Amino acid sequence: RKILTPEDIKKLFDNSIEPFWYIHYVRFLLITGLRPGEAAGIRADEDIKDNILTIKRSINNLGEITDGKNANALRSQYLPEIAQKIVTDQRQMLKQNSIKSPWLFPNTFGDISNPHEIYKKWVRFRDKNNITACSLYELRHTMVSITKNGVPTHLLKMVLGHTEAMDTYGVYGHEFAGDLQNVANATQNIFQTILK
Repeated sequence: RKILTPEDIKKLFDNSIEPFWYIHYVRFLLITGLRPGEAAGIRADEDIKDNILTIKRSINNLGEITDGKNANALRSQYLPEIAQKIVTDQRQMLKQNSIKSPWLFPNTFGDISNPHEIYKKWVRFRDKNNITACSLYELRHTMVSITKNGVPTHLLKMVLGHTEAMDTYGVYGHEFAGDLQNVANATQNIFQTILK
């Protein structure tokens, strides 16, 4: 499995690079840790209320609406400010392109997006911009790897839609650049406090 590097993430959020239709979708996956089909299934006005996103459905690679991967897939999460901005940017982009759609991340015709089609466009975009060759699903791994030191496991499981038995960090956690330095810094601070 691969995850994005800090440099990749900076590129992904750099507005000077030539964007592609699903740039906000990809950014949203990274920030929220949603599965690709879950983000494709978000209805703009129905599923986001007062900055709380409720996952009610998922879109499979055949473009079919499903109930999601499992019983835990149907869940709610509060959107951090960066995710709220992505939603605002996405709505603005749709408005600029005169697209009215019930879907937050529709295709260029305003219809429901197929995650498999989005993936093909993502591959072209990431390769053109020299971004690590990770899949859309691996953006979820990136999110876990970045937040693992700052988000309690039980809360991360809730946001990701994992069961209590799921080894979230074992399956999704990867070493993120700077993790070892952070551990070293924390260890230094702890011992400095003890030795004072």
